[in-house]
Amino acid sequence: MNEAAYILNLLKQGEKKGLQLLFKKYYRPLVLYALKFVRRQDIAEDIVQEVFIKFWEKKSFIAVDQHLRSYLYQAVHNHCLNSLEKNENRRIMSIPDYGEWAEEERLDDSEWNQKLEEIYREIRKLPPRTQEIFLAVLFKNKKYKEVAEELHISVNTVKTTIARAMITLKNNLNKKTYLFLLFIAKNL
Repeated sequence: MNEAAYILNLLKQGEKKGLQLLFKKYYRPLVLYALKFVRRQDIAEDIVQEVFIKFWEKKSFIAVDQHLRSYLYQAVHNHCLNSLEKNENRRIMSIPDYGEWAEEERLDDSEWNQKLEEIYREIRKLPPRTQEIFLAVLFKNKKYKEVAEELHISVNTVKTTIARAMITLKNNLNKKTYLFLLFIAKNL
């Protein structure tokens, strides 16, 4: 039995240990994911905590099968969008809806980790400056202007570097892994 199935089993038995394990395994990655939308640590943490509380109180885990990770990411995604709608001053970033992916395209925990490893392996092959710019924009949610100012380069240099990195990654990753990269990163 994998860890997600074990956690779901504990939750279905009413064991609070399941909630503790759920929190331990998914809290930090979900907060990082929420930050891609809301860009404030405190709001991201509140959203993830709210998802966990509703998941437990409404017993949503009863309806979840082996796709616990995708369920949680989709719930955080939805809560982030709701939060952003309430505060229209924030930017909404369009990310493919994981819930709309075909069932056979969804990833279990080991596939998810494998795809992340493939992406980071290819990112590490990029030139150091390209890596720095790419990670700052796509995974730290910095604006082009912020990165340009920090690195003392032009905004156009940042844009060009990101575009070239994406082309390189698209050429070096298989189609499914590249789509996964697009899913986990904000749109350019």
